[in-house]
Amino acid sequence: MPRCAPVFGKPPHPNTWENAAWLYFVHLWNGKESFLKVGITTKKTTRERFKKDELFWKTQRRVPGTLKAVYDAEQSILNDPRVVQFRYRPVSAFKGSSECFTMEAYRVLLELILDVERVLTKPDAGTIEVLFSEAA
Repeated sequence: MPRCAPVFGKPPHPNTWENAAWLYFVHLWNGKESFLKVGITTKKTTRERFKKDELFWKTQRRVPGTLKAVYDAEQSILNDPRVVQFRYRPVSAFKGSSECFTMEAYRVLLELILDVERVLTKPDAGTIEVLFSEAA
């Protein structure tokens, strides 16, 4: 049975807000469980992000942006009312394990990530704040 997890994480330091980063959406699994994760990284590849974790992974989506933009997008997704009910705490903890969801959240998470991708890859389309305030 999935266990609910609170959303953790502290904002990036303002001095790093303009650094390159990626919002990612991955499917993670091992012999015990299978789940989804949304997160941010400054690593250039998903392999670099998960190489120390004892999990198999498949990237569903990766969206580039500034650290501040992807952090804001991640927080909006993690707290979106459409996915809160699907939060999941993996059996084995790892960095970012509070940002996981059951497989049932796949469709909604993908829609949210695609919305973010449209905004971040077309700067004139709006801001993350506008995107998520319109969805509410």
